[in-house]
Parts: sequence; C-alpha cells; structure tokens
Amino acid sequence: HERMEKLVSRCASVISLLPQTMHVEVAKMCISHKVPLVTASYVSPEMRKLDQAAKDAGVPILCEMGLDPGMDHMSAMQVID
Repeated sequence: HERMEKLVSRCASVISLLPQTMHVEVAKMCISHKVPLVTASYVSPEMRKLDQAAKDAGVPILCEMGLDPGMDHMSAMQVID
C-alpha cells in the first residue's frame, strides 16, 4: 500500500489495469494526490461514491476505457512481454 501510494504521488496520471477490486483504493490515492486516473473496468457502486470527492479535488477519473472482453489486458501483456 505504501509503495503504491508513493508511486501515485510521483505520477502525472495513472492508467490502471489492476483488477477491478483494487481500483477504489487506487482512486482514493489519486484523489488524495490530485492525479488523474484511467481504468479499464466498469464503474462499480464503490467508485461511483468517489465521484464528488474527485470533482471537489478537480481530479478526472475515467472508467470503462478498455476493450471487452479482456482485450485491453491481453494487449498490455504483449507490450510488457
């Protein structure tokens, strides 16, 4: 958690291909550090609850920016490999 927080604080923006269950925590870090976030996952109820905090902080959070089903993850792995 601390390592990810430190990484987020240094970023100009975050593109998360982490599992959807981790995006709320990443989004909270991004809001805290005023870092824009893009995820490939659908908007969960938990993410929706962060909408006003993100707006108040002036932080764009863009969800559902991937390709279905899982093509975004497969493409990312090709780049990583």
